[in-house]
Amino acid sequence: MRKRLVSKIFIVLFTLVFFAIYTFATTINIPADYTTIQAGIDVAVGYDTVLVDTGTYVENLNFGGKNITVASYYLTTEDSNYIEQTIIDGDQDGHVIAFNNEEDTTAVLAGFTVRNGYAYSRSLPNYGGGIFCSGASPTLQHLIVKDNAANLSGGGIYCYNGASPHISYVIISNNTAVEGGGGIYCDEASPLVEHSMISNNSADNYGGGILLSNASPSLEYVAITGNSAINEGGGVYCSVGAQPDIINATITNNSSGTDGGGIYCTWFSSPNIKNTIVSDNLGNYGIYVDEDGGGNPSIEYSNFYNNGSGNFYGVQDTIGVNVTTNTNGDTCDVYYNIQLDPLFADANNGDYNLTENSPCIDAGDPASPLDPDATFADMGAYYYDQTPLIPPSNLNIEYNGGTVTIQWDPVTGAGSYTIYESDSPYSGFSEVDTTTNTYWSTGAGAEKKFYYITVKK
Repeated sequence: MRKRLVSKIFIVLFTLVFFAIYTFATTINIPADYTTIQAGIDVAVGYDTVLVDTGTYVENLNFGGKNITVASYYLTTEDSNYIEQTIIDGDQDGHVIAFNNEEDTTAVLAGFTVRNGYAYSRSLPNYGGGIFCSGASPTLQHLIVKDNAANLSGGGIYCYNGASPHISYVIISNNTAVEGGGGIYCDEASPLVEHSMISNNSADNYGGGILLSNASPSLEYVAITGNSAINEGGGVYCSVGAQPDIINATITNNSSGTDGGGIYCTWFSSPNIKNTIVSDNLGNYGIYVDEDGGGNPSIEYSNFYNNGSGNFYGVQDTIGVNVTTNTNGDTCDVYYNIQLDPLFADANNGDYNLTENSPCIDAGDPASPLDPDATFADMGAYYYDQTPLIPPSNLNIEYNGGTVTIQWDPVTGAGSYTIYESDSPYSGFSEVDTTTNTYWSTGAGAEKKFYYITVKK
């Protein structure tokens, strides 16, 4: 009888616990339930979701220590259009969003454009125009952080006091800072920034793209492009013992008014640079290491090319001295660094994907994780997909009124199709045209012609 009673009590308790878990997390819809995002945050409890409809919300938000999710409809649809259509506008009245109450990685901000913040004096710190993180480690994903400013540092994002946010799939662009870190400023912080872009940000002094002071972030698969600093560090500025991991980054077309167009190191900072492209930066050298305690960077399996005044300054004597070849047959130094044109798809228009003849393909550290196409790691933020494309199928050739017309089924992933022609079905084929269409026609005489078609990414 006792066993039966205990069993019944257990069943009742289990049912209550299950019901509590099932109803614990709720979704608050903005503006259906509340007219402002902050009102939704204020009533939310742990693990709730504040789901925001499209529109522009002129607000300055604070998560208030709550580990909740605040997201646009990108969260439920994965439609990237919602990121641009759901805007949090700071109205130049302080940080757009603040995390300063020990929020952890379960505090999530996703799927917004964060713009028009201005960190200035008054009652708010002069840091972090767009997003301010102090002693907090939120998850920031699928965001556009643009057109923000800081009167001192961290125009786009500011990380301080042990902050370790996880920043992924974020575009940080057109932000400004008076002192340093136009895009991101990290002080005593160790964020993870991955699969993101830091572009066209500026600083009146140091670190147009990102400034690191006594910080150890991980920058992985990040493009740092088109940033500028009036003084040192157009792309990246490292100071006060900063030790970032810069892995599979593309640091290109940045500019500094003095030294370190790509990367500048001072005050015993020693970045670990691997599988990275540093090219076409303006200012003195792709990486400049201050001779007075600049640190000792580790640079391997990377490509430094066409940087102002040269590629390397103040690094080890063996870095950049081509004395051997890598597995691709490219000349390199003993750390497998090359100095060759990375052959971007269209750098003038911001396309830093590699093209099929790039020396950076398969030239990364063989011990690194394989690229998604199961080949050796490429250098740079964007790998070149070597997965073979299937040949065009269902070719239909018609001859009508002196015109040959060929049609075929589209190939997934195709960038273009090349048509070859010959008088013989066995040899003598030559390229006659390239098209992005799935049809092609040409005038033809009475002689017999043979054709085949190839596809390129």
